[in-house]
Amino acid sequence: MSSSFTSLVQTAEANPAAADFAALRAAYLTSEAYRPAKHIMQSKLMQITNAAPGFEQVSETCRRILSANPMDLEARRLYGLAQEELGNAAAAEQAYAFAEAMIDAILQTGDGKSIEGAWHVVAEAEIWTLFKIFGMRPSGQTRQAVGERIYDIFDGQIDDRPVTMYFDVTPFVRHIDQLISDETG
Repeated sequence: MSSSFTSLVQTAEANPAAADFAALRAAYLTSEAYRPAKHIMQSKLMQITNAAPGFEQVSETCRRILSANPMDLEARRLYGLAQEELGNAAAAEQAYAFAEAMIDAILQTGDGKSIEGAWHVVAEAEIWTLFKIFGMRPSGQTRQAVGERIYDIFDGQIDDRPVTMYFDVTPFVRHIDQLISDETG
């Protein structure tokens, strides 16, 4: 991990309330640690941890995931839950505060209601985390390039109300494209 990114992660983990999560996310995008395909969606994380005999093992699994990718929202959220169940209130609160600050940093990038207000995400798994938080049931997706940016547009429902959400997915699409180009080039 780059020293700038590592330093920002350490600051955020030690005191999420005092950390600059916008700067952390920006540093992540330019660090060697940036691996958008390594973010775990909740359904996959549940498959991994369902066989765990107790919350100690769930906590350990989450710690392993977070040591490889400290920006994984679902692992961070489940780690908080495991710590809460183990009676480690301070560790649970710290994990939840980190995840909430990451989510707030995403939401501060726009309103998600148009291309111009698209939320900037660093991995596809973040989109699905936001769907869960908002209660969004997606029913369709399109990808659209506008200038140099790439957007995923999702139609769906929240409480039987039709909604459309916009996400700027440029960083991880370009990253994946580069990986494919490197392997085939």
